[in-house]
Amino acid sequence: MTPPAGGGGVPAGAVAAPPQAGAPPSPTAVSGTPQLAQGKFLNVIATVNLTKQTGKIQHVHPIESAQLGRAEATSSTRVRLLDASGSPLRDEPVELRLGSCPMPGEDQTGLVDAILPFDPGIQVVELLLNGQVIDTFAASPVQPAISNVRAGAAARPGHVALAWDVHHAPASTVSYSVQVSTNEGRTWQTVAVRQPTPTAEINLEQFRPAKKVHVRVIASDGFNTQMTSQQEIQME
Repeated sequence: MTPPAGGGGVPAGAVAAPPQAGAPPSPTAVSGTPQLAQGKFLNVIATVNLTKQTGKIQHVHPIESAQLGRAEATSSTRVRLLDASGSPLRDEPVELRLGSCPMPGEDQTGLVDAILPFDPGIQVVELLLNGQVIDTFAASPVQPAISNVRAGAAARPGHVALAWDVHHAPASTVSYSVQVSTNEGRTWQTVAVRQPTPTAEINLEQFRPAKKVHVRVIASDGFNTQMTSQQEIQME
């Protein structure tokens, strides 16, 4: 069964009050009104299989603004952040949003879309269910390094093919996002996320009647980021 879709749900951003003695873990308990906050945060997206007691951290990336809510301390799901030595920097309960009721024989699954305060020392993210670590996400051993984003011909009309140079060692945890500006870099919109390879194809028609756009690429291993300089593309 497919878990609920993510993006913009009520994540965990603060430590809740201690649970009452004897209170059973709740997989979905959430309290507090979400509040918009500016700063540096870490977004952790994961899927959890409650039937099999397993999980997978799907994506980790830093963000600069977030809707902060608060998961109840009785939540059965937690996210723990560790430094390079394995010492915990933060350990917080997070909301687990359950999928629809499974059919007979199907597993009960859910989605974690959590926001936690960022710490520059973070090297490892752990996902816990009922006190047990069910998955781990580690930073790349080499920080992302990219340059020279360039545009070329694409197979589809109205599109452009982008490529850029990679200077870090291959790492499965590094992914790429592409941003486009139509006002000389004053504001940016993201048009591609979580690209696993240093290539992307974008539709330029959506930016008309602009005569030109600027593009840039951001590489991230979940904790560290590096951005290319802007590349101008003329709209023919």
